[in-house]
Amino acid sequence: LLDRAAKAGWPAEAVDWEKSLLAAQDGGFAGLEPKLRQAVEAAPDHPDADLIREVLAPGYITAFDLNRAYHLLTDWVVRRPADPRVRLWLFDLGRRMGLPQLALEHGRAVAELTPDDPAARRAAGDILIENHQPTDAKSHFDWLLARDPADRAARLGQARCLRELG
Repeated sequence: LLDRAAKAGWPAEAVDWEKSLLAAQDGGFAGLEPKLRQAVEAAPDHPDADLIREVLAPGYITAFDLNRAYHLLTDWVVRRPADPRVRLWLFDLGRRMGLPQLALEHGRAVAELTPDDPAARRAAGDILIENHQPTDAKSHFDWLLARDPADRAARLGQARCLRELG
């Protein structure tokens, strides 16, 4: 499709960027990361910068470059505090880095931003119960089970809450 777009007269630079982003997502992240990072650093407010960040964030996390992922995501959440994807990535990063406060903050935020999203509710419930906040966690697991009573992970989460509540 990108080759067709180029033949149809789309701007060559836009087609090249799209090809770079696809290649980075398709196994070429390490080779393209410097180019992508430099583009975001040079023009952090450019409309395409978020598209590049969407490739960089999971690329860094997958490559276990958690320090770069942390800096990218913490800067990004300041720019877009209501973006649930950024909050979900920060939640995941907080768990991977052993930073429970970071995970708690963003797990709660993503559930508030997208209260009807099961993944957000599961994230919030999981991090709350891991940090011994069973009352808050239980409401998320109850919500999940009301929608899908066969959800095993939600049943386990609810059981953990009930156990901790006595």
